[in-house]
Amino acid sequence: STIMTPKRRQQVVIMHIKLIKNRRETPEQVKITLTERLPAHLQAPVEIDCQYRLRPESDFFLLDLRIQTTLCFDCSRCGETIRRDFSHECLLAVFSSDERASELAQEYDAVVAEQGELDLTQVLVDELILYAPERHENLEDCRPDRK
Repeated sequence: STIMTPKRRQQVVIMHIKLIKNRRETPEQVKITLTERLPAHLQAPVEIDCQYRLRPESDFFLLDLRIQTTLCFDCSRCGETIRRDFSHECLLAVFSSDERASELAQEYDAVVAEQGELDLTQVLVDELILYAPERHENLEDCRPDRK
């Protein structure tokens, strides 16, 4: 089974996933509340339903990650506050060293696990930084008086 260790650091629960070669490959489900290091346009807290599966490969792991949440943010075009459901899926390679990660950088989006543990909270924050929406999907939805 997945070994997850919550650690308190400045009121934030950090979820650590131990990287064990003989682990189950069944999906795991966790709820995580993010409050720190969020993109500036997102309003905290962000409650994330996260499903993940970690599969061992030869000398690294593949992390299949699916997240769902409702984001609250100010549109970067018109300034209106928006609540939007957000879903995201990704496949990340988890390596034990920067050297190995850089060798396979062309094939995978990579993260490096410090001392055999992956900080799932950090991975989720990074995914929001890269993929969270910043404005209305359609220009027509922006408030006309604010464009």
